Amino acid sequence: MRPLLEYSGHATKKFWRRVNEYPKAKPPAKVAARLKQSLPRHAGVQRFCRRTVGVGSLGRPRFVAVAEWRGGHILREAKALVPSAWSWAHDQSPDWSSFMKLADGRCRSPDPFLEMRGHFIYRRIAADARKIELGKRAGSCLHRALLDAMGFDLGAIHAAHPKQASEIQRDLERRPSGWLKIASDKAATEIRDEFKSWRENYKANR
Repeated sequence: MRPLLEYSGHATKKFWRRVNEYPKAKPPAKVAARLKQSLPRHAGVQRFCRRTVGVGSLGRPRFVAVAEWRGGHILREAKALVPSAWSWAHDQSPDWSSFMKLADGRCRSPDPFLEMRGHFIYRRIAADARKIELGKRAGSCLHRALLDAMGFDLGAIHAAHPKQASEIQRDLERRPSGWLKIASDKAATEIRDEFKSWRENYKANR
């Protein structure tokens, strides 16, 4: 996977240019204190910023501590945690602890910098520690090796529960060839139609 995901020198410079453009922000006192505590000893915070990335978490407060440590810069991020939409859809009380249970499952490699305090997720971010952003030409980036790795990562979450893992395995064995593509196409179509409907209603009611 390294050839697919490793940052080049150009991409690393681009990452730090973005960091320099993060707008200054003032996080809540408890969040700022925890960001400082998450840094290595003798690291000094230079500024707090806001960060906007991705699509799925747009609208959530994200604060970044930019610090200097041993002659270089390091970053720590605090991102607001929201309960799973599954709980909302099934009229259940949100389980705030489920995030770390999934992240530290017995079939996963725990991130030593990842933790949850209150309703915020704290983590390390860097040029070589970030989410994969496919951009506008997403299809050209979806190599088979990348999809396989994403599947293994998702499978590692479900495999943490022995009973559910075996049930999922039996379900997959019963499904016909090509079922995932068919289901994905259907979901994509419904999402596009739903967004189109929302956009039309939004414009009509402005």
